[in-house]
Amino acid sequence: MILIHPTHKKFIKLLRDKANAGTPIIITKNDCKDFSELIKSTNARYKRHQGVYKITLRAMNRPQDEINVEEIQTILDNNVIDYIEKIFSRLERKQLCATLKGAYVRPILLALLKLLNKKINV
Repeated sequence: MILIHPTHKKFIKLLRDKANAGTPIIITKNDCKDFSELIKSTNARYKRHQGVYKITLRAMNRPQDEINVEEIQTILDNNVIDYIEKIFSRLERKQLCATLKGAYVRPILLALLKLLNKKINV
């Protein structure tokens, strides 16, 4: 799978590195509940992305001894990470214009505006 958005690439790389390090990423029922509440609470892509990343990072950094077997919803192994990457790739291509604008056009325009503001203020 080829991902376009740099943030998606970093996220998948982070998941793979953690999974290949031998420490599993365990998603609990509470994480799934938080994800469900996040999806219901906002339609804004940026807020949803932030929430998903926070939930995943919390799961990655959770000590193994804090997890009860009954709470485990899923374990992110390479197969699940491949599936997440496939979903990201499909969604990026489905909304290609929005992906390109968000990943490349917007940051370039913001950098140019920042540069112009510096030149005007000097």
